[in-house]
Amino acid sequence: MVVEIPSASIDTIFALGYKDHNIPGNELDVSDQDGIINLESYPVLGMYQPDGLAYFGTQGNSFFLTANEGAARKYTAYNEVERVSALVLNPATFTNISTLHEPHNLGRLNVTNAFGDAGGDQIMDTLYSYGGRSFSIWDAVTGSLVYDSGSEFESQIELLYPTIFNSEGGTGTFDSRSDNKGPEPEDVVVGKVGNRFLAFIGLEQIGGIMVYDITNPLAPVFLMYEPSAPGYFGPEASVFINELQSPNGKPLLVVAHEASSTLAIYEIGSNIGIIEDLIELPISFSPTQLPRPSR
Repeated sequence: MVVEIPSASIDTIFALGYKDHNIPGNELDVSDQDGIINLESYPVLGMYQPDGLAYFGTQGNSFFLTANEGAARKYTAYNEVERVSALVLNPATFTNISTLHEPHNLGRLNVTNAFGDAGGDQIMDTLYSYGGRSFSIWDAVTGSLVYDSGSEFESQIELLYPTIFNSEGGTGTFDSRSDNKGPEPEDVVVGKVGNRFLAFIGLEQIGGIMVYDITNPLAPVFLMYEPSAPGYFGPEASVFINELQSPNGKPLLVVAHEASSTLAIYEIGSNIGIIEDLIELPISFSPTQLPRPSR
């Protein structure tokens, strides 16, 4: 939704559409009971349902970024969440239904029962899951999707930190969020470091920050994943401070953690680049918990 501030009126409403997890590049891990990392394509449409949103402009073009967390409506009097295994699927649109229903396949995935039954016959024709497990870039004028990170959050975690894959921030909860919203991207901010625009995406469940170079918004490049320090859980909101406003003259990323009630400050090094050998770490020091003020 675009709001025109001077007139306090709604200018435009953009429909984001859905993410097809059945095409290459959009794979996901859907089971918390198989005990392994298993990124596969499935006949599921993801509802982007962004939580965080950021804006940036470059070369006369305007874009907004979304952190596609996902959220279900679940109240005392209403609950739309359903496991795929509990739903009757239409054999005209789904094949190998008995296999899909198995807990190590699609059966454990949480989807909505609010829509997807086109015929109103209690038979699901389409499955809609929560969130996109990604971040996206949209044209701010047309609302069209220009980039989505696809399955890269999960695939990079598998490569770099497999023991905390789709966890709740620790090895003891490995794979426990695969049936829900995976790494759960919560927040996104944009900052300019040198002559490059960088996107910082906080992952609420697994923790940590994904970093992308979005200087070319049509072809962003994954730079690194920085996991949260021990004791820091649930990145909820971030603020980028450029070098001109920074107290130490260097770009900073300030991250508030909801679950642990802690604040982390990262210093962003100027040498940030593509991590090919998994050694270069441009975030130059670990976050530190700020002391609580005395009362």
